[in-house]
Amino acid sequence: MRDSAFCFWHDPEHEAERTEAQRFGRTRRGKEVTLAGAYEFSGLGTLDGAERLLEIAAFDTLALPNSVPRNRTLVSIALAELKAKEVGELAEQVRVLQQAVLGQQGDRMSPFDADLSPTPFIGDG
Repeated sequence: MRDSAFCFWHDPEHEAERTEAQRFGRTRRGKEVTLAGAYEFSGLGTLDGAERLLEIAAFDTLALPNSVPRNRTLVSIALAELKAKEVGELAEQVRVLQQAVLGQQGDRMSPFDADLSPTPFIGDG
């Protein structure tokens, strides 16, 4: 697109490619919505989402015939789940500690919050 005055989305010479890209995007998004509903999966943005994905992978892997690769995959899923739980517990502990520290600081005034404007001397006027 360096030789064009337009970007991909506005270049009239790429209309067919743009239309195909938009169709592909709608199809993909529709598939994502369908799969998210079928698997009750909300995405990887939260710890619950990551744990749900590991759960889905574990059930799908359990359904496979027994083999060494299947067993390695199950061990990997179990380790990932343990790590996710550990991270969740640590995040909760940090949240509790932050609340405790911020709660203690709320009782005292920070020196940075003090009014440092000069006070006039008695007799100034």
